Amino acid sequence: MEADSPHRAWSARLDPAALSSGLRALGHDIGTATAISVVERTASGRVARLQVQGTAGSAVIGGAQATNLLRGLGLKSTRFTVTGALSVRGDGWGHGVGMSQYGARGLAEAGYGFDDILSWYYPGTDLSRLSVVGHAP
Repeated sequence: MEADSPHRAWSARLDPAALSSGLRALGHDIGTATAISVVERTASGRVARLQVQGTAGSAVIGGAQATNLLRGLGLKSTRFTVTGALSVRGDGWGHGVGMSQYGARGLAEAGYGFDDILSWYYPGTDLSRLSVVGHAP
């Protein structure tokens, strides 16, 4: 379902000083950051490895380091494309493995029940009750 979310599409320009400082904290002194490029993506289209060019070299970071750095710079998600040297255009706000809160709300407002909404986002799953035996309140 296409969600009516204010976070669906966004754009940002990375601050060169903040990007350079973040990389230095990770042990990469590249001088002042001048450009970024995506080296590798995950199956869901998120950045898995990122290269940052600087006035004194370049660095490639990936995994949690890349995610933490980029999110710390204010990006809503690592699902983005590079549109300029330090400019990006992204899609969504989150981790990419769950449901859209805006989409779920839209389905609920259209009359879908929680089980239908969960089935929409997690096809092939079954809901069941869990009973805990011998557990005191």
